[in-house]
Amino acid sequence: MTSKATATYDGRIVARILPPNACNAAFDLHHDIRGPRMDPTLLKAGAGYLAHRASVPITQSTDAAVGASLIGTEYSSEQNWTTLDVYVYPQSARGGMDTTGSSGESSSVVAATATHIHMQRHSSETLEKTLARMGLSLFKKLSESTKHCHKRTRAYKARNTQLSCNATIWKVDPESGVPTTPWDCQSLTNYDAWSEARYTPLAIQISLVDVELSEMDGSSSVPQTLTFAVESCPPTVTTVRTFSDWESYLYPSVPIVVQTETMYKSDQCMVDWYVNGQLLQSNSHSYTPTEADLGKSVAILVTPIRKGQHDGAGCQEAYQFSTLVQPLPENLILSLRPKWIAPRCDRSSGEASGAPLRIMTYNVLADQNAFDFGVSGKVAHSYAEYLTPQVLKRERRLPLILHEILAHQADVVCLQEVDEYVYETLFKSALRYAGYDGFFTSKENEGSREGCATFWLTTRFDPVPESNKKSHLIRDMFPFESKTDDQEWTALNDIAGLLGKRRDLRYIVAAKLGHILHLVPLQVKGDTKTIWVANTHLFYHPDASHIRLMQMYLICRELSESLKTKDGGIVLCGDMNSSLTNSPGKLLIDRIVPKNFRNLRTDLNGFRWSRQWRQPDSPNAFDDDFPSLSLPDSFPILRSALSETPAFTHFIGGLERGFRGTLDHILVSPDLIPLKSGPMPSMRDVTRDTAMPSERIPSDHVSLICEVDMTKMSSSR
Repeated sequence: MTSKATATYDGRIVARILPPNACNAAFDLHHDIRGPRMDPTLLKAGAGYLAHRASVPITQSTDAAVGASLIGTEYSSEQNWTTLDVYVYPQSARGGMDTTGSSGESSSVVAATATHIHMQRHSSETLEKTLARMGLSLFKKLSESTKHCHKRTRAYKARNTQLSCNATIWKVDPESGVPTTPWDCQSLTNYDAWSEARYTPLAIQISLVDVELSEMDGSSSVPQTLTFAVESCPPTVTTVRTFSDWESYLYPSVPIVVQTETMYKSDQCMVDWYVNGQLLQSNSHSYTPTEADLGKSVAILVTPIRKGQHDGAGCQEAYQFSTLVQPLPENLILSLRPKWIAPRCDRSSGEASGAPLRIMTYNVLADQNAFDFGVSGKVAHSYAEYLTPQVLKRERRLPLILHEILAHQADVVCLQEVDEYVYETLFKSALRYAGYDGFFTSKENEGSREGCATFWLTTRFDPVPESNKKSHLIRDMFPFESKTDDQEWTALNDIAGLLGKRRDLRYIVAAKLGHILHLVPLQVKGDTKTIWVANTHLFYHPDASHIRLMQMYLICRELSESLKTKDGGIVLCGDMNSSLTNSPGKLLIDRIVPKNFRNLRTDLNGFRWSRQWRQPDSPNAFDDDFPSLSLPDSFPILRSALSETPAFTHFIGGLERGFRGTLDHILVSPDLIPLKSGPMPSMRDVTRDTAMPSERIPSDHVSLICEVDMTKMSSSR
């Protein structure tokens, strides 16, 4: 190849040295990408690997140390593989291309007709053998598209082992982009050759077929030689993830968020959003549809970038959501709270600590609890038999939950029954873009995939170190020893004695219950005040009031221990599966629960986790008292932050054979003064749709929202 003012390329070779965990030829570089991939050139000319690139190869860093760092720690070529993607552009797209542009982008869109082969070769194989294999594969692929396809393919197969492939490798001048210096490297291994190409621009010229075979049919449709620009380990997209794998319902005002990951030192991933093919938002991982988008399709173009070395042109991936943007369904709860969803003028950081603290708690109904999945793992039936599965499916329901959360504009958000998958792919990312920080912990119950998530607005509170985002396993708080030395929380010894006497109860709380308590201290921005936010979800069983009472007692003790490290106000949120008049609520409000209060004794002696604890001849084998539990004087008095006690926060099954109860609560310490709380639905509102959830209420619980005054809080010690 002679040096000249410009260089023309017939295609590209994209080589990737796979990481150490890709230890076999079946490794899929894009194994973590799920969804409907589309041709990037349909969104942007010159995008994607099949698009024709400018003739000047992207120049890698000339610093060998930088080039070697692209795949991280060095490792033996005997243990890894190299993938090769080879693209041949049609003749109409070759030649005469501008080599002065820096974007590496051509206005020609030729993806529909470009030829592509993919190879996976062991990195210890010599480059000579790999290029010979590449040449034969290209000849076969190109031959199949000619008018002499059958004749040439038969000739190819007959003489496959006799064909030779001549390849020449050139180093490319990084300034002019012109191949200038031949490089004798074919005896090198794939690993060594493509490693060199990480920081040295290369071009490869391959002779596809010898003269004898070309003369066999007189056809010249397959080129004698092809010249390729080489890119080794370019920035590569490995993960593009969004909620429900691109099948989520899309609504105006509900943000869509995608998560991306790359390899080969791609330090930025740019996401552009297209609606009906029109670019509407650039360089953002989140897009919120508008009313103008109704009935239209949404797609993204993902461009991985390595700053200063590679602009990502030609490396793009594109995806299109499966559903069109559709009208937002009515939400009964939001319709009752117009003042709460109006824009807050005090949400800016400039308002400092004087603005009221807005708190939300919400049991969002875990997807695993919305359906009965049966033994096979397939959906058997909805637990809400009056609803179609379409209304309950997570693709529809969870975006509506997200919209309700964001619409309330709370400073603190405590969620229960959050599926781990929903947290990772929806709530975590969407609330982060809305200005929240937070964390999640799944219950440690066997088979459970849901837990609690706690969020707070970063403009209202100082950054929270990861070490302060505490998640406590409630069963670890139980005193399993016969005696404790705690002089204030004296009922611990009574609980320990009960657990020592009753092996059935000890088995339940130690082995079967995995409930958790979130506890995080929030420092008010621009102030010294600290608020301890606690978020929990207690045991659900209707015959287990004794267990819920012990859980609440231990939560209070954990809060007390935290207050010793940093004084502050308390906000206790959650689904307590109990009203404030039953034992857990009575402990918080009245601070003492008498011996055998209400059904404590009956539940203690009657509740069983399994039949192994019930003696056949004596079904009521246990006859024990439940001790009195009281909070010490040092623990702050708590009260409800709601203006009035709701008639219910949970209502399932309908009027005839349903259940309703006030199970969800927000309680605060005396230095937080309740101001107002959001309106709650009436029975008439809910029973219009039979029960909850429904088409107008996306959960079986009602979200609670309130505001409290922080100005009377004392500064933290």
